[in-house]
Amino acid sequence: PPVWSINLSERKVSLLLEVLKLHTEKKPVELRDCSDEESEVRSFLQCLPYISHLWFNGFHPDSKSSQFMLNLIITAVDCQSDEGESFTELLTSVCRYNTFPYGGEFHGFQVRQSDFLLDLFSRVKQYESETDRSVLPVLLPVYQSGPPVWSINLSERKVSLLLEVLKLHTEKKPVVLIDCSDEESEVRSFLQCLPYISHLRCEERFIPRLSKAVVDCAEDTDLVRAFFSAMDFTFTIDWVLTTRECRAVRKVLNLSDSKLKLTLNPRAISLRGAGLLFRHNTHLQKLCLSDRVLGRLVRAVRAARAGGSLVIEELCLDHHRLKPKEEMFRVLSSLSSLLNVWTVHCVNLTECSMEAHSLISLMCHPGNLKIRLSKATLQQFTDLLYADKDGDLTQFFLKKVGGDLTSCSLRWEELIHFLQQRVCRVSVNIRKSEITYKHTRQILPLLSEVQFKRLNPRVLLSIIREIYETGSAHCVSGLLSSTHSCINLNNTELDSSHCTALCFTLQHCTFVSLSLLWTSIPEGELLKILPLFNRVSQLSVDRFLLLKLLHCCSTSEFQQGETAALFSALQNRLDFSCSTGLDLSTETQDCTLNLSTEDCRDISTAILNSQRLTELILEDCEVEDTGVGMFFLILHTVRLRCSKALLLRFLSLLHVVNESDCSGRIRSLSHALDGQMDLSETPLALQACRSLALFLEYCKGLSELDLSHCQLSDHGLELLLPHLHKAAVLDLSHNAIDDRLAGRIYTVVSTNSNIQTVR
Repeated sequence: PPVWSINLSERKVSLLLEVLKLHTEKKPVELRDCSDEESEVRSFLQCLPYISHLWFNGFHPDSKSSQFMLNLIITAVDCQSDEGESFTELLTSVCRYNTFPYGGEFHGFQVRQSDFLLDLFSRVKQYESETDRSVLPVLLPVYQSGPPVWSINLSERKVSLLLEVLKLHTEKKPVVLIDCSDEESEVRSFLQCLPYISHLRCEERFIPRLSKAVVDCAEDTDLVRAFFSAMDFTFTIDWVLTTRECRAVRKVLNLSDSKLKLTLNPRAISLRGAGLLFRHNTHLQKLCLSDRVLGRLVRAVRAARAGGSLVIEELCLDHHRLKPKEEMFRVLSSLSSLLNVWTVHCVNLTECSMEAHSLISLMCHPGNLKIRLSKATLQQFTDLLYADKDGDLTQFFLKKVGGDLTSCSLRWEELIHFLQQRVCRVSVNIRKSEITYKHTRQILPLLSEVQFKRLNPRVLLSIIREIYETGSAHCVSGLLSSTHSCINLNNTELDSSHCTALCFTLQHCTFVSLSLLWTSIPEGELLKILPLFNRVSQLSVDRFLLLKLLHCCSTSEFQQGETAALFSALQNRLDFSCSTGLDLSTETQDCTLNLSTEDCRDISTAILNSQRLTELILEDCEVEDTGVGMFFLILHTVRLRCSKALLLRFLSLLHVVNESDCSGRIRSLSHALDGQMDLSETPLALQACRSLALFLEYCKGLSELDLSHCQLSDHGLELLLPHLHKAAVLDLSHNAIDDRLAGRIYTVVSTNSNIQTVR
């Protein structure tokens, strides 16, 4: 087995030791249960020279496992191996990996790992204090290579343990605070860990408690800076702020930098103290206020005539504290007053529910201010603006919201009203709006003013046609800028006039992304579009249209350079699998694509003409034998991905040519597979084994040969045995292999250094 698992309360260690000695390399060992007997602990130490990794069952109680680990450490300190090796070094080596004491991650792994290591550390410290012996140095390498993230529940464990463990590391570590103690002394003790923490994660409800503890330690400037660094400069105040408390908070805030994200939501705040808070601050990344504090701050700042130099990137109002309609004007009046004193770049009202008309004065606020509104309020405001037809207010509004109306449902007349203001580019979600192909002529002059989101391909097609019919070549750049340089015509049916219009658009492009998934194009029109793919940076097509394009490439009048342009647009990737996209317009689809001999010939010809290394994906494809034979001509210039059934077809055709051609085909196939042969879960009959043996005989070598779950017969495996040394990684797992053949495989593996891994 890849991992030996043993229950030491049921089996003797001596059995495990004898089995481990049979292996030629060290093996991982899992302990499902542990023994308390000292003799068994000593015996287990004898297994260490044969163990690569030691771990415990993740569902076993940590307390028993950590006690067994302590017993191992104590015994290792007192003993030495028969070869003179140090058992402490051996024990350290098998535990020195980042998921110790478990073999891998599982649900709740992070918490369980930290609990185990903290419990083990506690037991070690207790043992050292009782015996006056030092065994902790044995564990030092284990802890230093230990968990990438420490987790602690302060309501269950003393923080002093975490502090001592963090001090063992040579660099700061991330910590997750699962729960916070109600005892202020424990929270203050936790702050002593901050200099050793790179990043602290916890639930939002714990941040005020930690922030309060930091304020109580405001004189310790190093600790305050460590807190801001670990908390990504997040600080929350929800307690009563007296004037004295505000002075302490000011000391803390003075030690932050421009990244500070402050939530100011105290249960009460003194007017004088409010004026002191930001006296020495010049910049905040984010400030969240309740409506009560907003009013207090405005009065305090006015009275103190201070705060004019404060710059706030984002100012948020706490919607939970906002009053109904009758209080809304008072709150917004206070907000406007504050905006006149401080420099605010963005006001975030996305969580606030308010009437649109109450925001008119805020929209008219001078300066480069951005305002973010809730979806409901934004929709109300767009309806209000169109009804009033106030051009100045509309321009103020568009500037304040940055032209982002993607959450709004707009009628055609409303969109035109906003676009005609020409103050900024307006972003709109077409599928939320009542806009159809009937409006395309009116929108042409305004394309440079709009940014479409989820533009319906049929509407886009009508715009392209309108551009062509009106000869508006100058509108093409506006169209591309409005669609992020992407022409999406998926699931559309193009007639001759559509294709002519598309060609006109492509002729006036430089680099555009073109998507034609499940698009119907007459074959005669494809020849007109193909030469323009040199203007397409990325082309997306379904496998049926891809096949049509490659058929066009095989025509005599098609130039080699144009084939290369097509391949460049396809990112040199020919994907004939059903994963290229599903046609949602049909109820049923056959995942299998049948490629005829003619199809294979044209695919091969196009690949040769492109003169590029091409990724050829033939999964979900059925191919005739003569077609498979044609693919051998281009295998030297492709990376092949195909079904295992088709791979067996390639192998079977190695027999039909002379030895020289056979050798060439094998080298080409090996190159196309990038040295990896995966036939796992594919029953291999005797003839298939003969073909595979022939392939292995002539190929230079494989990075991997996977024959797991192949139902290999004894005769089939004997055919392969002389060539198995060609694979660096060999997988023969889950085959019924008898002892005789297993012995022969062992001989091959042990006598060939090329084989690195065997499963």
